Amino acid sequence: MCVVFAFRRLFPAILFIIFITPTAFAQPIKIGFLYVFSGRLAHYGYAAKQGATLAIDDINSKGGILGRKVIGVYEDTKLDPATGVKAAEKLIKNERVDVLMGIVSSGVAKAVAPVANEYKVPLIITLAMTPDVTGKICNRYTFRVSLNGPQNLRCAAKLASGMDVKKWTTMGPDYLFGYQCWEYFQKYLKKLKPNATFVSNDKIAYAPVSTTEFGPYIDKVLKSGADGVLVSLYGGNLNDFIRQGWSKGLFDKKIKFLMNLAYSYDVLAGLGMDMPTGVWLGGLYWFENNSDPLNKRFVDAYKAKYRIWPDYNSSGAYSGVLAYAAAAAKAGSIDANSIVNALEGLTLDLPAGMVTIRAEDHQALMPAVWGKTGKYDPKLRSRTIKPLSVFQADKIIRPIDETECKRRVAKPAKPEEKNKTAGRNEK
Repeated sequence: MCVVFAFRRLFPAILFIIFITPTAFAQPIKIGFLYVFSGRLAHYGYAAKQGATLAIDDINSKGGILGRKVIGVYEDTKLDPATGVKAAEKLIKNERVDVLMGIVSSGVAKAVAPVANEYKVPLIITLAMTPDVTGKICNRYTFRVSLNGPQNLRCAAKLASGMDVKKWTTMGPDYLFGYQCWEYFQKYLKKLKPNATFVSNDKIAYAPVSTTEFGPYIDKVLKSGADGVLVSLYGGNLNDFIRQGWSKGLFDKKIKFLMNLAYSYDVLAGLGMDMPTGVWLGGLYWFENNSDPLNKRFVDAYKAKYRIWPDYNSSGAYSGVLAYAAAAAKAGSIDANSIVNALEGLTLDLPAGMVTIRAEDHQALMPAVWGKTGKYDPKLRSRTIKPLSVFQADKIIRPIDETECKRRVAKPAKPEEKNKTAGRNEK
């Protein structure tokens, strides 16, 4: 009798083991996110995490990717290249992620891209704008689903060519992004307006990201004799620069401004009426730019969940997750090489618009939008961005031979190195 009783107690468990589906045993797909979660730009990482979470939750509610649950693992790059490399290696070797995603800093992106190539793990960049990662240091495993610097600066140069400005200077962050913005702006504007002049590099002061007192930098702009300024500051740095600029009369002068990365909701809401009117702003995503159904669903869902409008950090992370899911569906696998093959040439709808990832260099081809600041809108709690100037993808992308991209496929791993990747994609 005791034997029968024991069997009856075990019987439901036996049935469960017999009839459980194979996918129930599958390990989750891991996405390793590299963002900044500390310092002055910590809000970038948390906004990105919110966008990623929204995409992951939606995907999981529909059965996951290829029937497998998706989870996100997050690491702080601290905007430091060496820290970014360590964070990427931790995600790859310890967390055994299937894909890397994110990155804010161009310097970090340049440092991490070779790591993705070495370990043969797909990397989807969602924000960092240096052209080098899809240019002279491009590799098989690195992709970008957002605009790069040259795409955005070609638009800035086009707008600048129509302005009554004789001499230009710049105010940007003191690292790769700031330097490259100024480099490409001069290059493109000189072609469109040969008589344009520029303040020499030795008279330009770039501000470290840690800067909170912009007075000396504003003074340098005012003393430069320039009547046009390309501003490539972003986030809290841009807010501080603008507020302190008002106190020094910067916006009372007849100086024209192009703000390269400014129409992010965190900036516009943070500044409110302090944002000057009549200024052209560029960026990676403005939630009102695109009226397509997918963007509307994203904006509505984000606003409902987080009670704030999405910015380009949240949109970028959301887009990266969607791109990976689309590639996995196309490939029918999450094997790294299958994902890479599926991402090359992939066209998909994202919140910023229709995007194609160019197969040759893995750069996103997408429209760029610039807008001019208008009246204050209480509903938005920011100034409006109207009118908009839309630049089509084929008009702003560099020809592939101009990017210097020569695909550097990682060499086969040596026998002693195979443990770096063994088993990760076979989960």
